[in-house]
Amino acid sequence: MMNVLDIIKKCRTPRIRKARPRDVPAIIEMVDRTMAGDYRGIVPDDEIAKWVGALSMALKGPWPLALVADYKGLVSGVALVRDGMHLSLLWTAEGCRGAGLGTALMDAVEHKVFSVGHPYMTLSVYRDNDRAVTFYQHRGWTVNSQYVGEVGAVVLEMRKKRS
Repeated sequence: MMNVLDIIKKCRTPRIRKARPRDVPAIIEMVDRTMAGDYRGIVPDDEIAKWVGALSMALKGPWPLALVADYKGLVSGVALVRDGMHLSLLWTAEGCRGAGLGTALMDAVEHKVFSVGHPYMTLSVYRDNDRAVTFYQHRGWTVNSQYVGEVGAVVLEMRKKRS
């Protein structure tokens, strides 16, 4: 069992590395534990359960860019990129939010994507997910377009250009 100091270190001093197949159960557990609370009022509850199942299936496929934040073998965050430049998932463990873990993962993802020559990155985020939208905007992401998604919530398509 981790003590309080280990939990703090898990969030503040992780190693960012490529995800491995053995990380999948920890990623699913981390997302499953927090998804309902994060999307309450944005996405219908019955859709959230479907998403966790879909994530489980998606993680089994190959991801050209999949990074995790790891502290002593414990996964505390994940970033997945598809199509070379679209951030599909950025997630941090509940107890690590606000500790710089998302920033560390985004720094690593943006560096990898832009270093291979992509002129920009994209992502989709629910407009009502205030914390995520604010995080991305502070990092230089801008809203490119918006639409009503399949669950009835407004989705922002965001973009960040290579600097």
